[in-house]
Amino acid sequence: MRTMPCSAPAKSFKATLRCAMVSMLAVPAFGAHAAITYSVAFNDPFGQATSLYSAIDSHVGAALATWGSSLTGSANVAVRVDINTTTPRATGASVTSGLVRNAGAYNIFEQGLAYELRTGIDPNGAAADVVLTFNPNYLANELWFDPNPTLRSAAVASNRTDAMSVFLHEFGHAIGFNGWGDANTGAPPATYRSTWDDLVSYNGTNTFFNGARAMSLYGAPVPITYGNNFHLGNLPGPGANLIPDLMNGVLFNRGTRYNVSNMDLAILSDMGVGVAAITPVPEPATYAMFAMGLLALGWRVNRQVR
Repeated sequence: MRTMPCSAPAKSFKATLRCAMVSMLAVPAFGAHAAITYSVAFNDPFGQATSLYSAIDSHVGAALATWGSSLTGSANVAVRVDINTTTPRATGASVTSGLVRNAGAYNIFEQGLAYELRTGIDPNGAAADVVLTFNPNYLANELWFDPNPTLRSAAVASNRTDAMSVFLHEFGHAIGFNGWGDANTGAPPATYRSTWDDLVSYNGTNTFFNGARAMSLYGAPVPITYGNNFHLGNLPGPGANLIPDLMNGVLFNRGTRYNVSNMDLAILSDMGVGVAAITPVPEPATYAMFAMGLLALGWRVNRQVR
């Protein structure tokens, strides 16, 4: 699920919705720190996902609540869900961005959702803040929609990808895992970059995230998925122990739930997103053993995240 590129700095996005359903409610608390409300509008010109509108809406709310339980700030998030067949699976991104600071030769921007959470200011007014795009066949034939995505207690269908995990992943891009850097090297444009781009390095073979908090948690620069910037881990390659992470860029196992990790939160914290708390995580060796198990299985039961 490669992210949709960020908009150009300070650029807003306006769209005409031919088929729309809108809801507005407060995200449930979960002991949440971030105060988030949201609305959902559907851009589904051919009505290919009408039967899933309610399930999509509930997963948007649950995903925002889950992220909000670990973040700080406030936001009223207008989410537009696009349904089209040109997207292979799913993408997600903030529609615009907000200026963080000038670093001399270039400006640094953060994702619009992160900017709104931090400042309380909507950077593009009444226009959509986040766009999630889904292929209708992926929605209908691959994703498993949890009957209660807030509780996440039902057994995930073994032959389907957990939809809640996908929604969490795409909102991760909308909050911070995104930018303008090259897919392979992470190199940003000369005059602007995202908060993610600003912390990425390339050693001639692989790219790494170099935020202090993330490196402290990982014990080294954090490997970024080669050819799939804005994601974590490689298999094979550096970061095989990050394959179980929600923001990995290699695969999602069918029948498996993925959750926001402390690594995800540490990375967001390094980018200036307000994070409420980060607690101890399993040793990387645990993830490495899991990754080796995937190699032994030959990935036969997996869906790629690309």
